[in-house]
Parts: sequence; C-alpha cells; structure tokens
Amino acid sequence: PTSSHYKAAMLTLTTKNKILLYPRKKQGVARSTESRAATAIERHQIEHLFNLPLRDAAAQLDICVTSLKRACRSLGIKKWP
Repeated sequence: PTSSHYKAAMLTLTTKNKILLYPRKKQGVARSTESRAATAIERHQIEHLFNLPLRDAAAQLDICVTSLKRACRSLGIKKWP
C-alpha cells in the first residue's frame, strides 16, 4: 500500500511527451478542502528511471504503480524495461 495521494489518479494527456495526473477525490471529503494540483510527468522523467524497479520508480515520482503504468501506456511506453 502506498501513501501517495495520486493513487489511481485520473490521467489527461496534454502533449505527446507530457501527461498530467489529477488526484482522485476521496470519498467523504469535500472538494473545497481537497485542492491538490495536478502533477505533470514528462516522458524523459520516466525514461531516467528505467534502471529502477517499477515500484521504486513510482515512489520516486510520488505516484502509485497503477498511475505510473497508465502514464507509461499513454506516453507510448508499452512495458516497463
């Protein structure tokens, strides 16, 4: 389990090499109290972490493994090396 607030985040593709991760609204929390901004992750940031295991790379980016996998797929990275 991760403590990341970007767990199972919504993804929005902004450009070919950049993706925005929006944190999901937690159940029972009003929108006005949860005002976290989106996190932008670029392809080159992910590529620099290819030498790490997937879990370590996700922790480095402060996102969950699922969000990292989704971001990779959206950026054209089919499988973690």
